[in-house]
Amino acid sequence: MRTECDTCGERMSLWLDGRLDRAQIEQMEAHITVCPICRATFVAWRRADTGLTSAPTVSPSLGFVARFQTRLAARRRRRYVWAGLVTLAVASVGLWLAVVALMAVSGLAVWQDVSAGGLWGQMIDIFLALGETGVACVDLALLVTRALEHGIRHPAFVAYTLVTVGLLLAWARIVGGRVRVYSPMAVDVR
Repeated sequence: MRTECDTCGERMSLWLDGRLDRAQIEQMEAHITVCPICRATFVAWRRADTGLTSAPTVSPSLGFVARFQTRLAARRRRRYVWAGLVTLAVASVGLWLAVVALMAVSGLAVWQDVSAGGLWGQMIDIFLALGETGVACVDLALLVTRALEHGIRHPAFVAYTLVTVGLLLAWARIVGGRVRVYSPMAVDVR
């Protein structure tokens, strides 16, 4: 339930901006005369408002807009460059995976038979090297998977997993407790 002090506190800025009707202003004045806390708060609001409205307006220096727009354009270009590099990296990895899959499906021996001299032979040799690397990566992944299958039952692995999960939860709680999202108070202007 909202108290009169809450309503008064929410409407002080609106009052100073001239956005309240006469009935609301009279209600605020009546409350401020009897509530010393709201009166002190309103005096502080009024003092801050007077200080801000009496301060001179400062114009930006000559060329500010041009410098700002130049920096903004440079930032956009950097984003496009990074987006292009990430796209290139993803496409390269995709191509490598496609070559590995093609070689895995057809077998490395078939590609070795096709190898000939010249540029075509060099390309085939590169693809063979990539394929052999891919097969080695798959073997490594299988080895790690088998090790995890056997190691998952070991007490040290279980303890390590529990400690890691505990630390992650503690970290999430600490970080989550420090992050505050700005949300303006709802103002009832009925």
